[in-house]
Amino acid sequence: MAPKSIATLPLLLLGVLLCVQCQTPSGAGPAAIVEAASRHGLVDVRAVVPGVVIDLRYATAANVAGRPLYPAGMPCLIERRTGEQLALAARELATHGFRIKIWDAYRPPQSHLALWKAVPNGNYVSAPSKTLSMHCAGAAVDLTLVDAQGRELKMPTGFDHFSPKAAADYTGTDPEVAGNLAVLQQAMRRAGFHTMKTEWWHFWNPAATPHVAVPADALGILLPPHVRNLSHRVR
Repeated sequence: MAPKSIATLPLLLLGVLLCVQCQTPSGAGPAAIVEAASRHGLVDVRAVVPGVVIDLRYATAANVAGRPLYPAGMPCLIERRTGEQLALAARELATHGFRIKIWDAYRPPQSHLALWKAVPNGNYVSAPSKTLSMHCAGAAVDLTLVDAQGRELKMPTGFDHFSPKAAADYTGTDPEVAGNLAVLQQAMRRAGFHTMKTEWWHFWNPAATPHVAVPADALGILLPPHVRNLSHRVR
């Protein structure tokens, strides 16, 4: 998620985009979404990051909102340069026998509004009345580490665990957790990512170009009705 965010899309314009999205009659298939995404500087993570595991939590009910914010089967998308940098991190992590599991990457703006409605806390979710998360441009990624068999490694907390325990500066007593987190952060920082102090799993790319939010309808993504019909005036 991330307080580090996009201020380039005025809320009024966002409202117009979301109203257009509300009128989208049907969603495109994954291949068509990926093709449309390429015209907006986004790529399929699987095509650029070796060994990546995808677990988009907002495409399921297993998230802090308690219901899907994305359609099932939505491809995992990321800004092109961000994906290339993530591939560098994945290669370094592979030398430790680790792989990357992604919980969230590109996030449609209206899904971000729904997330804010579920968690109206600016320490963890960018307030849409002010800015949009860099996820909305595909320039941020939420992830963890798994082993060669895809089993999650021990980390400070699970995903979207909003408490001091989720801080990137781990202060716990488990050396295995501290070691895993250090390996992850080192690889991501070497690849050019910045961390977020309140969420150990969140990394954003300051070099992504441009930081422009991409609406779901531009990619043919049909969001769940409770997200699609959400007013842009959510606070």
